[in-house]
Amino acid sequence: MNWGHKITGVIIVFVGMIMFMVVKAMRQDNIHLVSKDYYKEEIEYQKEINKLKNVQNLKEGFAFQYISKHQTFKLKFPKNTTQGQVTFFRPANARKDFTVPVETGTDGIQLIPIANCKFDKGFWRVKINWQDAQKKYYVEKRIIIAKDGNVEIKG
Repeated sequence: MNWGHKITGVIIVFVGMIMFMVVKAMRQDNIHLVSKDYYKEEIEYQKEINKLKNVQNLKEGFAFQYISKHQTFKLKFPKNTTQGQVTFFRPANARKDFTVPVETGTDGIQLIPIANCKFDKGFWRVKINWQDAQKKYYVEKRIIIAKDGNVEIKG
């Protein structure tokens, strides 16, 4: 076999691999954007910044923690909270995203048990929106659920 045949063989194998990767990439259907209305949300981001500033100016603080003994997320809202929602966002798989309405008692506390939710192990973003009679608020937390069930909250 001479050099010409070897070079031709290498080129054919290379083109075949490239074609295989292109076909495989084109057939993927589980690619998800950050959100369905990504561009619209990006334009309205200034409203989110204003909500974040409102949280910093709260007299009564907001708290988000994980209680490992009960495997529950505990959210402490200001007592005058009227409505809101907590969105659990899974960047790796948009099909796992879900939203929980804010339902606090007179003490402003809401508990969200992990067992009742469809949590996979790995990275999650928690987007918390709520409002009172005058202002709107927004907090974003990052959580990591480990294989052993431990939960780490960041942000």
